[in-house]
Amino acid sequence: MAHHSLAPLRRPSDRSLEWSTAVLGLVLAGCGSGNATVTGRVTFNGEPVNRGSLTLIPVDGKGQPAGGNVENGAFTIKEVLPGEKTVQIMAVYPIGREKRDDGSELEIVGDLLPAEWGLDSKHTLMVTAPTTNHDFTIEGPDPRKK
Repeated sequence: MAHHSLAPLRRPSDRSLEWSTAVLGLVLAGCGSGNATVTGRVTFNGEPVNRGSLTLIPVDGKGQPAGGNVENGAFTIKEVLPGEKTVQIMAVYPIGREKRDDGSELEIVGDLLPAEWGLDSKHTLMVTAPTTNHDFTIEGPDPRKK
């Protein structure tokens, strides 16, 4: 039978205990960052947006924008700072293909949504932690039906 010797336990000094507590506090604060996950759906004239992106930009200019892809009408954006955000949604649809000089093909796409949802969007969303769920129901002229 093997015997294991244990190192004698020593009591940490008050300073190292304070430091350990401070580090633990920072680690725990990182686990519950206070940020939000934003989820939802995007439809255009009643149909799910198949391919696009959604970007959330802080209205107050503080913090970084957050964004993600819209696929089959659904999106999930993680680690979003809570607060009021300007919402920009881009969606594309295929127009055709173009042959390139090297023989490959390039897909040509058009902008599906009304311009008011693009770079100059005035649409906003209040993001709250831990989860904000919001569906965007967009209506407008369909450029695919011209």
